[in-house]
Amino acid sequence: MRKIEPELPPMIRNYNPYARGRRFEYRTRDYLRKLGWFVIRQPRSSFPDLVALRDGSILLVECKVDGYIPSTERRHIVRLARTEVRGKAILAFRRGQRLLLAELSAKSAKSDKAFDPRVECERGGKQCERYRKISQGSRGIL
Repeated sequence: MRKIEPELPPMIRNYNPYARGRRFEYRTRDYLRKLGWFVIRQPRSSFPDLVALRDGSILLVECKVDGYIPSTERRHIVRLARTEVRGKAILAFRRGQRLLLAELSAKSAKSDKAFDPRVECERGGKQCERYRKISQGSRGIL
């Protein structure tokens, strides 16, 4: 006779929206750190979720699991990034299991551009050049 094994209950996932968002923020943070960015996560769901720094570039990253960001929030983060810190506003979102990044535009989601954090500062933007001059000057290389 065959032995009948009891059916195990299906695994119950945590569907708490705050926990899902926090896990996604940690995943985004770890991805950027792996690419060489210095990343700070804002506690308690403050705005923006992550601040990333590398070679004089500044990214303000808002993480949304579903990819939707309200227009008022969009305008606020873009204005903050451009005027206050002179950086870029980035939206991190998920498509299936893939983590995607997009540079936000103040207009609409249709105007957003794909963002690749691996090539930022390799293109030689003004902030990167200014950072390189400062860092070389501080080492006496000028």
